[in-house]
Amino acid sequence: MRLEPFGERVIVKRLCSDTTAGGIILPDSAKQRSLRGEVVSSGPSCEWVKQGDEVVFGEYSGFSLSFGHIDAGMDDCLIMNEEDILAKVGGS
Repeated sequence: MRLEPFGERVIVKRLCSDTTAGGIILPDSAKQRSLRGEVVSSGPSCEWVKQGDEVVFGEYSGFSLSFGHIDAGMDDCLIMNEEDILAKVGGS
């Protein structure tokens, strides 16, 4: 299944870590929702981000998508407006 956002919308997959810097594996109850993600797809009107960019976004940005039963790579994604993205990490 392929999702193509319209206009200035982007689909972002959250980046999360299952371990601490010291190597301790965290249970699901201790994990915090990451505010960093990778752009999976961007709409035709997006000017600042493209597929593959790592971005930072606000805690309440976007609409949560869950397509884990269809595509294992899309288990924790958000669809948001490009203007909801605060910054690119290591921007190019």
